[in-house]
Amino acid sequence: MAELKRKTTAGKDDAATQAQAALARTYHNLFEGHADGQAILTDLSQKFYDRSSVTSPVDPNATLVMEGQRQVVLYIIQQCAEGQK
Repeated sequence: MAELKRKTTAGKDDAATQAQAALARTYHNLFEGHADGQAILTDLSQKFYDRSSVTSPVDPNATLVMEGQRQVVLYIIQQCAEGQK
């Protein structure tokens, strides 16, 4: 019974890994495979990622918002890199 459970879990893990790899390839194709996608990623990076600081000396909530924006762009960049492999 335990062996069957391990095989079932392993199959789900493999399917999830394959789905994630396919999604990463989609990110790569979208943002790096087309000039429009490259332009969008460059714009997002300039606005939300390539900042000298993500801290606001005045408003701590603004710091959280800016870091959240930066994390989204970072995720897209990481997915593009994974999709290129």
